Amino acid sequence: MEVDLSLLKSTKGLLKISEMVCVFVAFVSFTVASRPPYIAATCMEFFITLGFFLLYLLKLNKTSVFFFWPLVDVFNSFFAAALMCILSLVAVSTYTVKATLSGGVRVTL
Repeated sequence: MEVDLSLLKSTKGLLKISEMVCVFVAFVSFTVASRPPYIAATCMEFFITLGFFLLYLLKLNKTSVFFFWPLVDVFNSFFAAALMCILSLVAVSTYTVKATLSGGVRVTL
């Protein structure tokens, strides 16, 4: 299996890494606040982004030609942005624990 190390220095790779870091920090914040719906949404988005990152890092998108992977990635990014925006608005407006507020703010970044 071939590894594309140039992805780690490219814009796409850096954006995927930064998205995973932000979602992971929000996940930790929601875990501290013990808010299960927020934990599930951020965990799901983290693993989907990790999947796309590994897909591009291991060059599996070149071997699996069933889908047009850049278009699938764009659709995922749009739906993830909408989901995280709604999640952050709900978390910020209905927070009861400070960690929920910090998680909601972290998701928007």
